[in-house]
Amino acid sequence: MMVVVTGISPEAEREGLKRADLLADVEGRLRQAGIRVLSRAEHFQAPGQPHLYVRFIDQKRTYMELYAISIAVHLEQHVRLTRDAKVLVPAETWGMTGVVSVGAKELQSVRRLVVEYVDMFVEAMNAANGIAT
Repeated sequence: MMVVVTGISPEAEREGLKRADLLADVEGRLRQAGIRVLSRAEHFQAPGQPHLYVRFIDQKRTYMELYAISIAVHLEQHVRLTRDAKVLVPAETWGMTGVVSVGAKELQSVRRLVVEYVDMFVEAMNAANGIAT
């Protein structure tokens, strides 16, 4: 599956919550679990075109040096409708969301939460595919 990380504000990036670090964290955790991480080109050739989205919405309260961050990790893939198997549509087939408040100097702690969400995804994927962990 391909991993996509979106929505981190430029201000949060400057203060240490780097998209590249989160992408590396998520891809590393998936590889560690034995899940192949696909390039963009490979993704378009894969059955179902699965991608794991990590989406952020962050807002800084400047006067408090505090961020409110919404985090969503979800799997999207193409599925066929049972009423018409010719119809292929994108659908979210697993997801986890949360909201946290964190000080500007502790933005790195958000990475641990994202990894916890990815671990939950791996457990759910293994359970859905009959893989014992």
